[in-house]
Amino acid sequence: GETEQPRTMGGEVTALLRKNANKAEDSSYPNYAERADFILQRVPEELYDTKKDPGCLNNLALNPEYQTVLKSFQKNMTQLLEESTDHELANYSAFTQGK
Repeated sequence: GETEQPRTMGGEVTALLRKNANKAEDSSYPNYAERADFILQRVPEELYDTKKDPGCLNNLALNPEYQTVLKSFQKNMTQLLEESTDHELANYSAFTQGK
C-alpha cells in the first residue's frame, strides 16, 4: 500500500521500532521493522459498523453518510487526549484540523 498516514501520526513508536529492528538482543520480537511499516501504511482513519461488519472489512471513514459519527469520535478522542495530557494531542489536533 501507499503511505497514507501523516508522518506525525506514526508517533514515537515507529521511530523506536525502526531503531531496534536489527538489534540482536531483540530477536524475540523480530518484526520491528515490519510492524513500523504496518503502522505507517494504515489509512489515516478507520470507522466500522461492527454489528453489520464484524470483520471490519468496510471502512466507513470516508463515507459521507458517516461524517457526523466520525466527527463525534474525533471530538471524543480530542477530549480524552486533553484530559490525559497525552503527548500526541498536538499531532492529532493538527491532523483533524487539516482536513
